[in-house]
Amino acid sequence: MLLTPSKVVGRLCRENRDLSRSDALDVVFQAYDDLWRRYNWPFRRTSGVLEAVGDWETGTVAVVQGQRTVTFSTTPSLAIVGRQLRIDGDLQDYKIKSLAGAVAAIDSAYNGDTDTVATFRVRKMDYMMPVDFDVWDTLRESNSLQWVNGETHASFEADFTDFWAEGVPRWIAQEGATTQSGYNTGTLAIAYGGTTATLSGGLFVEERDWNRRLVFREQPELGWFRIATYTDTTHVVLDRPYRGRQLSGIGFDIDPPGEPIVRIYPQPVLYTSILFKYFRALPPLQDQDDPPQLPPHYHEVWASAASAMQNKMYTPDFERRIGELLAREGLSAKSIVKARGIDEGRSGSRRSILPADYAPYYYRRR
Repeated sequence: MLLTPSKVVGRLCRENRDLSRSDALDVVFQAYDDLWRRYNWPFRRTSGVLEAVGDWETGTVAVVQGQRTVTFSTTPSLAIVGRQLRIDGDLQDYKIKSLAGAVAAIDSAYNGDTDTVATFRVRKMDYMMPVDFDVWDTLRESNSLQWVNGETHASFEADFTDFWAEGVPRWIAQEGATTQSGYNTGTLAIAYGGTTATLSGGLFVEERDWNRRLVFREQPELGWFRIATYTDTTHVVLDRPYRGRQLSGIGFDIDPPGEPIVRIYPQPVLYTSILFKYFRALPPLQDQDDPPQLPPHYHEVWASAASAMQNKMYTPDFERRIGELLAREGLSAKSIVKARGIDEGRSGSRRSILPADYAPYYYRRR
């Protein structure tokens, strides 16, 4: 039977006549979030592509000691904003903050010698993962079909020290998270239940904004949205209906602070792609009629999990259902690797629907 939050709320309220619908809905939402996060379920496994960009080094650049601007002999594209500039013979990197024609602003005063015809490299160091990225599975470089290792920056540094080396990518290292919004100029207007957002006082850019995360700054309870379609410079289409209380003048962030950053090592000489499998995160439910993004045979497990969470005990019905689902999905102890725990790397406490000794496992399919 296919369920919605409203239907599961009805079950909980029939079990406990003293339970309000608003409290029951909160439990239902939390059980949903807890269930999909607890395991790397097969339905969460999907594919992604990380487009690795080679260095830009066309022409020369004029640099002046102590200045925070540099001038290129060849006008670059806006795509270089956010990348790292290194002058040949200098070991310091400068982040390009903005671009006006051939003049770029850098994040700190240039410390090297003044040179009007310096050779250089502009390198894209930071890459962002898909907005629904949760956990790595496998990675492979497209040109050589070589396996790529996904690691934390700390473990990567133990094996590799030349961050500007060039070659076939072998590592993708997690570098932390962004500290600033990718874009938040202007305000949005959107109809209740609608998906088309209209921007005033700013401009959408397809290369920057398409397929990226968007959040409504004053309404964090709505969760995140993905920009599914770029229409024009003032209109985009979101991946799900908006059900917020504000319909115009809405503050927003595209790629809000906290987006995970990765770096590729060595740097590819040519443009290439990193093909990878990963387990996706599901957007939160925000309305009692939102359809859950769970396969049909997960729905009764979700309802049983909500009941167990509300009763603060592991009911025989839930233990039976979760056991049957694990067996059905092939999550057996004979071919498993451990997945990340539910609260690992996330802020705040969370009541788990599973016992503390119930190890989260998933089956790795190659």
